[in-house]
Amino acid sequence: MKQHLSRRQFLSLTSKSALAPVAGRFLVPASLATSGALSSASSLLAQEATIELWWGSGFLDIEDYFNANVIDPFEAANPGVDLEFSWDVDEELERKIPIAMQAGAGPDIFMGNGPSHIQAVAREGWLVELDEYAEQYGWEEKFQTWALDTCRVNGKLYCLPNSVNQTCLFYNASLFQDMGWAVPTTRAEIETVAQEAADRGIIPFAGGTSDCPLCVNWLVSIAFNHYAGPDAVHEALTGARSFSDSLFVEATELLNSWMQQGWIAGGAAQFFATTFSTVHDQLVKREAAMSMEGTWFIPWVSSLFAETDDDWNWVPNPSLREEVQYPVIPLGSGNTLSITTQSENADIAADFLNSYYPDTATIGQRIADHSSFFIAPVNFQEGDFPAELDGRVSKFFDLLADGNLGYSPWSFWPARTHSYLYEEVQKVFTGDLSPADYCAGMAAVFDEELAAGAVPPVFGRG
Repeated sequence: MKQHLSRRQFLSLTSKSALAPVAGRFLVPASLATSGALSSASSLLAQEATIELWWGSGFLDIEDYFNANVIDPFEAANPGVDLEFSWDVDEELERKIPIAMQAGAGPDIFMGNGPSHIQAVAREGWLVELDEYAEQYGWEEKFQTWALDTCRVNGKLYCLPNSVNQTCLFYNASLFQDMGWAVPTTRAEIETVAQEAADRGIIPFAGGTSDCPLCVNWLVSIAFNHYAGPDAVHEALTGARSFSDSLFVEATELLNSWMQQGWIAGGAAQFFATTFSTVHDQLVKREAAMSMEGTWFIPWVSSLFAETDDDWNWVPNPSLREEVQYPVIPLGSGNTLSITTQSENADIAADFLNSYYPDTATIGQRIADHSSFFIAPVNFQEGDFPAELDGRVSKFFDLLADGNLGYSPWSFWPARTHSYLYEEVQKVFTGDLSPADYCAGMAAVFDEELAAGAVPPVFGRG
């Protein structure tokens, strides 16, 4: 069944799939719009302290804007507090956090690669429970319920969702126009474009994981959500269907067939060796026609195409099976913010986290300034988005309201199952593991985590 939300309904999803009607797109009820819970207020703590933050930049040059709009205002409002930011790419943070915490050298605040990654860190006892802060600052009202729920482990809140995103299909719009290709919405249509591109020596799908091996999870998310479908994924995540089911095996077989044909990056060897910068260059230079990535790519693709005569666009990935209704929007929170138990200034750290999510109009302006970097799952109000917001960004919010919502692994898979998902699928691409055995292995790991109560809350289907 399609989970449809009209443009006059707010995306207010819980694990029980409650929907709250409001007067606008992606909005909060008027009764909350003026509440103190939505105001930006730094506590002006009269205390000298240094707060160390490990932050992911995602390869985006964001530091100058971040300093001017986030760091400097907080330090000015809190004399004596010094924010020390350490910028790194997300994959490096993922490796460094466990090592640093074990050595007693962790930061006060760090950015995680989505709720699935946070679970393991929380279960090690390295994260501060945030429930009291959530009550103090009104985070239950500020954040969308589905997103905040993904940050809970055993009912306790251990992070704040720092982004909302979806996997999608980017394409060189000028190349499509010159070739006479229609933007695909079905498997037949996308395979037709892929074959015609390959016949002309153009890589159908730019791709590569040299910079970020775990990022292969994007492809599995697309295969599962767009072939098996969100209903089947929901059933699997709630234990009603096994990940060894034929739908997931067939989805993996289809993905692998595209890899073996060389449609993705030119083949498995090239896929594992290709950097993000090469992926982006290929799309801009017409060496590739499309890229299956996510809305987080918007800042880069916009900047890159600005230096060319070509233009770009994106759409939801096509439905890969007739029974799956288009468009599917695999919803996820791409990164999270947590306070570590090694922090000696947890109250100040929490005050900073609250200041990072100010009034929604300020967040709307940040989104306009730097595309998808600041898209947070907060309860936006009517008029929060400025007129200059790129239509290719605002389209994302339209689709959240009207799409068939799916489930991204980095938000809804339990930690060990998610690690299996992206580590073992690489063996499928190299021919060392069959799709059926891959899915059976995923099912076995997931069943253990389901029995242990380790699966994040999953919103319902409507």
